[in-house]
Amino acid sequence: MPKNSQDRKEPQIRKRFNPLNDYIFQRVMGEKGDEEWLLAFINAVLERTGKNNLTSIEIVENKKLTAETIGGKSGVLDVRATTDKGEKVNIEVQLSDEKNLQRRSLYYWAREYAAGIDEGDNYEELPTVFAINIVDFGLIKTGGVHTSFHIREDEDKECILSDALEIHFLDMSKFRRLKNPDVNSNIIHRWLTFFDEKADERRLKEVIKMDASIAKANEKMIKLTNDPEVLRAYDMHILAKRSEISRIQLAEEKGIAIGKMATARSLKSLGSSPEFIAQATGLSIEEIEALK
Repeated sequence: MPKNSQDRKEPQIRKRFNPLNDYIFQRVMGEKGDEEWLLAFINAVLERTGKNNLTSIEIVENKKLTAETIGGKSGVLDVRATTDKGEKVNIEVQLSDEKNLQRRSLYYWAREYAAGIDEGDNYEELPTVFAINIVDFGLIKTGGVHTSFHIREDEDKECILSDALEIHFLDMSKFRRLKNPDVNSNIIHRWLTFFDEKADERRLKEVIKMDASIAKANEKMIKLTNDPEVLRAYDMHILAKRSEISRIQLAEEKGIAIGKMATARSLKSLGSSPEFIAQATGLSIEEIEALK
C-alpha cells in the first residue's frame, strides 16, 4: 500500500557552495584537470594589463611555500600555476581583513620570484610572477572592483621598473555594491558573479549560459556538491573558519579592553575626573574608581 504523501520525505536541496570558501576554490580551480577554466579566469584578470595572451598553464598541486627564508616563515596559496613561458601565477582568496594582505601578497610574490633561479643561473632567468588576490573587504580604498600594481617611477607613471611584478586585487565587496554589473561585456564581472555566494540566481544562470569556461567550473562544483566527503570537509572547514574568526575577534576585544584600562589609568594619574575618563574611554564610573 503506498504511503500517504505526507509521510514521504522531500529530497533535501543542498544550498550552493560558496565558491570562495578556500577549500572549494582549491577543489574547483586548483586541481589537475581544471586548467581550461583556470586559464580563462587568469586571462580575464590579465586583460587589464595586456598580458592575457597565455595559451597554456600547468597547475602546481603543492600549494605550500616552504619555510626557507629568515625566520622560517612558510605560507599556503589557494592556487599556484606556471605558464608555458615559465611565468608563475599565485592566486589567494581572503574573505576577512587580517590587516596583513598587502605585505603577505608581496611576501608570496617574493618567494615565488626567488625560487625561480638556482645558484649560478643568470638573473634574466628570474620569472615574471602574477599575484591575484580575491578579497571580500575594502582593502584598496581607491579604484574600482579590479586594481593592479607594478613598481613604477614616482613621477613618470608610465615608467615601470620591471614587469616581473604584477599584483591584482579583485574586490567582492565593491562588486556587490554595483547596481548593474556588466556581465555582457566585462569578463571579470562574469567571473565575480560566479564567485559570489549571494549572486542573483537569474544573473548567475545567464553568466553560466554565456561563458563556457564558467559553465565547466560550475559543473565541477555541482559534482562536488554531491560528494558526501566533500560536504563533510566543507562543513568542517566552515566551522574551523568561524572558530578562527571568533578567536581573532576575542583577541581584538581583549586588546581594546586592555588599551582602555591603560588610558584610564594614565588619565586618572593626571588627575582627570572619573566623568571625563568615562567619556574618553567608555568605561563605567565603577570600573574607573576600582582602578589602582
